[in-house]
Amino acid sequence: MKKQTQQEMIDGIIDHFDFNRVMTTMDALHWRWSGMKDTPTKQELIDAASERLHSAITQVLNPDNKEHRDIGWISASGGFKATAWRTKKFNLAKLKLEFIVSEWEEERDY
Repeated sequence: MKKQTQQEMIDGIIDHFDFNRVMTTMDALHWRWSGMKDTPTKQELIDAASERLHSAITQVLNPDNKEHRDIGWISASGGFKATAWRTKKFNLAKLKLEFIVSEWEEERDY
């Protein structure tokens, strides 16, 4: 199996991600992005997701960023959360896209 390029990884996510479900969810919740009067179109969602993916990749592959190799680098906005992981040699290892409607976390002090 040949290694995927960064763009092939992004294209694979864009091709398989359920943007119609995101549109339905945003419409049901009357969720609008700043400055928009309507739910984003599918193309606007794709563009925003692509931007998040590219941003996460750019940050995780930046040699000045010594952290986040094991936990990934996150870029999030408008409900989208892109996470990119790298190898020790600063190659893209994994890429993930999520659309988050609700999340909660608690941490215990030790």
